[in-house]
Amino acid sequence: MFKQKSMLSEPNPDYIVSLDPVFQLDANLGATLLQSFCACQPPLKNEIVGKIVAAVGAWFTRNPEVAKALVAGCSELSAKNAGGRGLDLYVDAVTEAGRVTPVLARSAAEKFVVICAADDKLLYDLSRGFFREIGSWGPYPLGQVSNGILTMQKTGGPKLAVSFARMIGSALKQGVVEKELVRLVERLVTGINGFNPDKRLWQAIQFERVIAVDRLLAPAFLRGFERGVRFLKEPQLREFVDVALAGDDQGDRRSRFLGLEAIAGRGLCQKLQTMAPLTAQLTALHRYLKARSGQAVSARPLKEIPRSPLAYQSIACTDGNRIFLPPEMELGGTVEENETYYRLLAGLELAAIEARSFAFDFNRWQHLQPPPVLDNPELSAPPEAFKYSDYYTFFAIFPNPDLAEKLFNLAEFARIQGFLERYYPGFAKRAEMVTGALPLKTAEFSLGEQLAYYLYSVMVSRPLPPEFKPGSNTDFPAEFSHQWRQIVAAAAPLKKPKAQVEAAADWVAMVYPQVEKILAAETDLRSFIEFSFPFQRRLRFDLVYLAHQENERKAHLWREKLAEQGAEVDKSLLKNILNSENLELTPELLKQLLERSGNLRNRAGAKIKKLPPEINLQELFPDAESSGTATELSEPVPTFWYDEWDYRLNDYLKNHVKLLEQRRVAGDDDFYQQAISENSGLINRIRRNFELIRPEAIQILRHWPEGDAFDYDALLEYALDRKLRITPDERLYRKRLKVDRDVAVFVLVDLSSSTRKAVQDGSGKSILAVEKEALVLFCEALERVGDHYALAGFSGSGRLATEFFYLKDFSEPLNDEIKGRIGGIRPEKNTRMGPAIRHAAKALKAYPARIKLMIILSDGLPNDQDYSNEYAIADSRSAIRESRSDFIHVHAITVNASNSVHLDNLYGDVHHTVIADVKQLPDKLPRIYRALTRQ
Repeated sequence: MFKQKSMLSEPNPDYIVSLDPVFQLDANLGATLLQSFCACQPPLKNEIVGKIVAAVGAWFTRNPEVAKALVAGCSELSAKNAGGRGLDLYVDAVTEAGRVTPVLARSAAEKFVVICAADDKLLYDLSRGFFREIGSWGPYPLGQVSNGILTMQKTGGPKLAVSFARMIGSALKQGVVEKELVRLVERLVTGINGFNPDKRLWQAIQFERVIAVDRLLAPAFLRGFERGVRFLKEPQLREFVDVALAGDDQGDRRSRFLGLEAIAGRGLCQKLQTMAPLTAQLTALHRYLKARSGQAVSARPLKEIPRSPLAYQSIACTDGNRIFLPPEMELGGTVEENETYYRLLAGLELAAIEARSFAFDFNRWQHLQPPPVLDNPELSAPPEAFKYSDYYTFFAIFPNPDLAEKLFNLAEFARIQGFLERYYPGFAKRAEMVTGALPLKTAEFSLGEQLAYYLYSVMVSRPLPPEFKPGSNTDFPAEFSHQWRQIVAAAAPLKKPKAQVEAAADWVAMVYPQVEKILAAETDLRSFIEFSFPFQRRLRFDLVYLAHQENERKAHLWREKLAEQGAEVDKSLLKNILNSENLELTPELLKQLLERSGNLRNRAGAKIKKLPPEINLQELFPDAESSGTATELSEPVPTFWYDEWDYRLNDYLKNHVKLLEQRRVAGDDDFYQQAISENSGLINRIRRNFELIRPEAIQILRHWPEGDAFDYDALLEYALDRKLRITPDERLYRKRLKVDRDVAVFVLVDLSSSTRKAVQDGSGKSILAVEKEALVLFCEALERVGDHYALAGFSGSGRLATEFFYLKDFSEPLNDEIKGRIGGIRPEKNTRMGPAIRHAAKALKAYPARIKLMIILSDGLPNDQDYSNEYAIADSRSAIRESRSDFIHVHAITVNASNSVHLDNLYGDVHHTVIADVKQLPDKLPRIYRALTRQ
């Protein structure tokens, strides 16, 4: 309508003359307008310039603040390429608003910049109409409506803003009052923001239809939307609204129908629904994934995909531990079909894990396969973000890494298909709904698309019909027929029963030069790389790497250090050891695992059974004190010695354990706020529950023989007793006593390496992540109730290297540094629980509080070098008894544990609570805390 090209130019003499009145009023305002006018091309008409100058001059004498806002708005509109008519309409809007009050004029000057820049006449007219209709109500309701329009425009563009504005217009026609309008705007903005971004516009249009009939139906529509209406497609949602609004509204029929509170509404919604929500499938999917693989693989929505430098689009993918799926599935025509799509997509991603598609070892492949001879004079390095990745290192040896990755995906899909046909033939047949979903048309394909289509069809999907084979028609160039068949023939080893992921690398190295030669033209090469396999299937090597980034780096460095000492070890073996959730590694254990693997080689490449004597595995553990000798500890930290109970001797080992008290410095500043954001509802519940625990400042004691005032209830009872000739109670007073809550709590967190394991609720969270979220909930709750508290983590390796990490002591306030320490805690080493409990008890004993409580967050039973099974349980139990003898209450919250018999033996049958999800804390935490801190 009024968009124009913006550019800088020399000052126009006509502008300088026209703006002279503004320069005389304020040189800065004149300079701002001159600069913005010069940026408009073609030049502004004199009429528009004169109109702006007149408006600025009029407002400058009446209200300089409006004049400044008007100049700023004109400048911003010019920068948004909305000169000419856009400026004309903008000045009209400000002028009309100013006829009501200067406050509205300033509001219009600020709000209408975005509206005029949207280049939508209907949105402009509706917004300007609101200034006329509700301007007299004052700036607040009008400001709320304007802010709502701007929010909708930012969220979904001008069309969504128009729909929202029409909703407000309908409410005004129905006689909405000021306060109700403000509440309606807030409800509409919140509700529409909750719609699916891809469907928000047409869902809002149906919402608009409901508001047009009766604004009071808005809450019912939003209730029904949350209960299932959101799963309807556009035609079905339109039909649902048609039925809801048809006929007369008898009582609250429409409200109950839209809110799915009536049987008719629920029945129609269920009948019309074809979309399947992921939330309804999670339980069945987790059961299926667990039963098929025996691994803790969980299904999660796509929005939870971790950030990656590679912005790939995926319908379904995996990071090796979690399978990410769309939050809603609507590819099929029925709910049952869409549920089937969920199972098929999840099963195909699981097949990549089962077939070990993510177990490629570049060095092992080089050892087995001579490096390919490629015309690649400038060997590129893998991306910095994936510098230790075997996959991206492999792709980097080719002139075009993207082409190599595309071919690798193609080869792996063929190998996975063979894996499925051998082990899950029924699933492989059903999965053709996904694997065989290729586009039907080929006539308009480029050469690159034709090649990708052909290779995928022959290697992965069902064989192409004869009319699509190369050379049989013009869709496939005959001159490449022989080469294409050679490429496919080379893929035969991928379908062999013992084919591993290295076979895919062999195929890529073999066919890459031939494919690159065929795709000589840049456009053909790009179209091959960008060809989308069915359902955007792609193995996300980036996500798998990022999920185990630290172990990838450590395995790479370990392999290099071992190679320097004369032992060749596959990096994949080291990764498997490091990724094992059940191992707490020490040099001795690593040696046993390496020798047991049978994959050790000397410098000459010959297999060896034992590590050479000169191999020093201690170099791989620079931060561990695994030998348990005091001389190896050089950190200048406070050191404490504690006894340890030996149940075999029935006595204490004096000064047997050395504890190092450390304080965390580095941290994650984002985790605490993110945890509050993700668990805001839980935190509010806990805060409300803990408000009930907080004591009143004054406690009133009734029926006292003396006090501050008469107890009128007691006086009434006295009079009644006298009337009945009963000896009355002479305690007729009430006394007011000040109450102080005197509680100190010490929260101990287990930081052993086993906390890397995922909890068993299918969320994909690690045990430590749940513990950290629990710490956040503790802090927020204890801050609310006002009790004194300290936080610490414990770990260690050996009796001379027990570590105690202070996160917060009693004297420190909960500030950003403390929050960063909580976010930064990570899995450490082993679990020597006894000395940690004794050290925390020592701090609690010294703290002046009447009620003292120790809460232990752990993932199970204690375990360390020479400290396990009954010995570890007996010492930890002894430490707990020692604490209780000092009047310290000890309670444990155990995450993900299953052996309650041993926990009862350790803590006592009423002194521990088992959780698998932080969401269980709001109900359990207040009860536990209230019982333990009862006055």
